[in-house]
Amino acid sequence: MHLQKDTNPALNTVTAYGDDYIEINKTRHQRSIYFTPEGQIYDLGIQSPFDFTTELLQKIT
Repeated sequence: MHLQKDTNPALNTVTAYGDDYIEINKTRHQRSIYFTPEGQIYDLGIQSPFDFTTELLQKIT
């Protein structure tokens, strides 16, 4: 049996990641971001997990 990777160019896909980056659709990001399966990739605007607040969570959900 031969399996093939299912790809959909209309969806945001994590294509790689490391200790200091994440790659979405083969574009490397080295800052905090958030995204949904479809649509834009947004800058989260924080430097540390300790900067994550309830207000920020409400803004992005």
